[in-house]
Amino acid sequence: MLTAKYRQEAINWLNGKRDFKEGVAILKDSGYKPGVVRRLETIGESDTALMHLQENIYQYIQFVGAESVEDTDADLGVINGQQPEVLKQEDDKALSIEELSMKVETGECQMPVNASKAIIAYGKFYRQREKAHRLMKEVPETNEAENVEARRKFSDTIDSCTSQLEKLYPLVSEYLDTKKEISEESLAEALEEQEAKEEDNKEDDGADEYDTLSKEKLQKLLKSAKTKIIRKKNMLEYQQETKAGTPNPLPECPKRVKYETEIAKLEKEVEALQYAIARKA
Repeated sequence: MLTAKYRQEAINWLNGKRDFKEGVAILKDSGYKPGVVRRLETIGESDTALMHLQENIYQYIQFVGAESVEDTDADLGVINGQQPEVLKQEDDKALSIEELSMKVETGECQMPVNASKAIIAYGKFYRQREKAHRLMKEVPETNEAENVEARRKFSDTIDSCTSQLEKLYPLVSEYLDTKKEISEESLAEALEEQEAKEEDNKEDDGADEYDTLSKEKLQKLLKSAKTKIIRKKNMLEYQQETKAGTPNPLPECPKRVKYETEIAKLEKEVEALQYAIARKA
């Protein structure tokens, strides 16, 4: 049974400065989802890791008294306590499946056709779910109809992505372990749910997830996305987030591909936000 011994410490942590190491220590001492906690320790402190830590501490508080809790966090690639499979690079850096998907997507890492599709899809759903988490946190906690509907939509997206991650993980994990190509049938079955939803969306009226947010919130997100683009472009041109007197271009390397990929995605996000703002006029 999950005891309440560390419940008050968890509450105090949420009400305090939310120090990453302290939060991880609380979960570790409580015995809550040890596999997930190990994954958080491996990832180390970052905005994304802190977000996942906060969610798991919320869950710990809610599940106190439960007989058992599944040691799973599909976002982090942890299924039943098992850590996500990783590849060792020349510099001995371990890559999560989500990180690996970026390398496969940019062509930096070559895989068989179906394995590539599965890994890229995993990364796509991972990032989509992370984005939904981020946007849901932007929704005010009040219970106006607009906010309730926004939270519902983001929650549905999170649940859908989690379902897809849990279907894809065994296929990707087995491939990374055995290097045996994923069958067409297995991949099609894993992606069947998403393909059906995409078909439904074609018949949709074009409503965007941003339409659930207020115009003011959309404008803030637009400003933030544009700022990120400027900083990343400066990294490409000057190797720092601000302009320098003399250009110092980042050479052709995996890091440059990463920034270029992120810029392309942010530019699409800017366009989507601009359309959403126009629809609010």
